[in-house]
Amino acid sequence: MFQYAAGRSLSLQYRVPLMLDTASFEPRQAGMYALNALQIKAGIAAEEDIAPFTPSVWRKILYRIAPLSMRRVYREPHFHFDPRFFSARPPLYMKGYWQSWRYFQSVEQVIREDFGFREDFSDAIQAKAARLQEHHSVAMHFRRGDYTNPETAAYHGVCGPDYYKDAAKWMQEQFPDAYFYIFTNDPAWVRGNLPEGIRYEILSGDLSHTQYEDLFLMSRCRHQIIANSSYSWWAAWLEEHSGTSVVSCFVTFIDENGAQTGSWEEDRKYYTAQQIRQQLPYINCVVHPGVMARTAVFREYRYDPAQQHIEDYDLWLRLLSDGHVIEKVPEVLLLYRVHNASVTAASLKKKNIFLKQYNCKRRFLARRLSKGSFHIFDLQVAFGMCKDLLIGTGKWIKQKMNVSTAHS
Repeated sequence: MFQYAAGRSLSLQYRVPLMLDTASFEPRQAGMYALNALQIKAGIAAEEDIAPFTPSVWRKILYRIAPLSMRRVYREPHFHFDPRFFSARPPLYMKGYWQSWRYFQSVEQVIREDFGFREDFSDAIQAKAARLQEHHSVAMHFRRGDYTNPETAAYHGVCGPDYYKDAAKWMQEQFPDAYFYIFTNDPAWVRGNLPEGIRYEILSGDLSHTQYEDLFLMSRCRHQIIANSSYSWWAAWLEEHSGTSVVSCFVTFIDENGAQTGSWEEDRKYYTAQQIRQQLPYINCVVHPGVMARTAVFREYRYDPAQQHIEDYDLWLRLLSDGHVIEKVPEVLLLYRVHNASVTAASLKKKNIFLKQYNCKRRFLARRLSKGSFHIFDLQVAFGMCKDLLIGTGKWIKQKMNVSTAHS
């Protein structure tokens, strides 16, 4: 897949066809070509297509010293990104693994379309894929097979039990309701070597029976624990829920004249994805004017008109509840002007924000329940709602008592 993506990138750059030399596999790799099930845009090279790229001895010497733009055979010089890559020109025969996303970064969307699946999966596979996107599903990939060979393992290394134990622990800390879906070419071995205390289902061999079904289901999981394998790397890259959905920043308030008037304690105190996820059920710690988000996120998620003057808090809750990630750049990137007539100033002057937060969370939870969804994060919001109600009621009683005292 890396080889195709790199070749496709250059073919698009120069607007020329891409051909794949499937006869170049070594005998031990026979039958490994498996891109036909994907919507790739490439032909299969015949012997006559390859013949012009079989250089004589003197050409081999010339290709080693000539600039890359003059070579007809481009041999990958090392396993990391080669910045000279984009100076190569067709006609060109590429030899290597090309295992860097930087080779196809500029045509990412095209590669995603090319790696769509041609085949129609069974109803059971499709139903499982839909369910995987509805909760904190974690794809956990174990590569065995050739990695059980001591020589191969010594060269590539192996992700051992401690790796999966630590990765599962981190996932459970981030998403307490995480459910792990196991993908492997050795289900029997994996059953006896999974991290303890995780909720899991082994899909390989039980539901899915081909590498395409595994890749499809892995890419539909919300989170990934990959092996040191390009196969699970691609599953993570193809995942539709990858990366951070919303990024915010630190904010400093200024007045009408541009003078700094202070900052917001919660804004500075909570900035990592984990801190924000832990605190948002109780308090809003994200300032909406400093937010940037993926376009697809704001197309899907809109402000709720029922949450007037607290729409942003409701939006953050809905995003986190659906498994999105919010984090901050821990720097002051926004000077936020607050004038006396602004909504922000009016809100800051309100003495009982807790009842407003209570009503926001009440409406949020009612919406979740109406959809039949209720996770651990939502339970935390319910606890925060109860806390807001207690504090807000106490402040309301105190205000009433102060008013009565003043009138008397």
